[in-house]
Amino acid sequence: IKNNIKKLEKISVRDNNTNIFIEKITGKKKKLVCDPTLLVDIFSSKEKLSNFINEKKYIIVYGRYFSKNEINKIKDFSNKNNLTIISLSYYNLWADKNILSINPNEFIYLIQKAELIFTSMFHGVILSFKYKKNFWLSKDPYRENKLSYFLNKFRLFSRSIESFSKQEIDYTIYESELKNWIEESREFIINSIK
Repeated sequence: IKNNIKKLEKISVRDNNTNIFIEKITGKKKKLVCDPTLLVDIFSSKEKLSNFINEKKYIIVYGRYFSKNEINKIKDFSNKNNLTIISLSYYNLWADKNILSINPNEFIYLIQKAELIFTSMFHGVILSFKYKKNFWLSKDPYRENKLSYFLNKFRLFSRSIESFSKQEIDYTIYESELKNWIEESREFIINSIK
């Protein structure tokens, strides 16, 4: 693996942990680019999913790493606001609905239409950010390395479910920074392919 990695002319990574790993192998830091889900809009969210989901207002739970206290906060919030808890891709006994088999279009659609996202997953955070959804994070130690760079970059560490409140994210403060990062990432990848 080391020999094959050293043969690559261009390498990009999407988190600091991978950058440290690659630096140990190659002796050089690599270009940190944004996750591919931020680079493209290939999914269509226009399809109607009326027979797929009937709830008008719901929250999404994406992941399985939630403490008892976090679960209680999520359930309490959903009860007080009359929101259905829908767990995507993972079975959570405490959710009102579990949707385990789901295609990318359905997944994106449900994220876009949700009132709020509770997640312990890297792409739960990334997609919430992309679609400007308010999200709260359960910090899964297994995914912390992957998520820490993104959370640091956009100053989002306060989004822990443990400190949950109704405070919304002001996405306008990130627009320019995100746009620049996306353009820089695209340029690096396109130039690397050429």
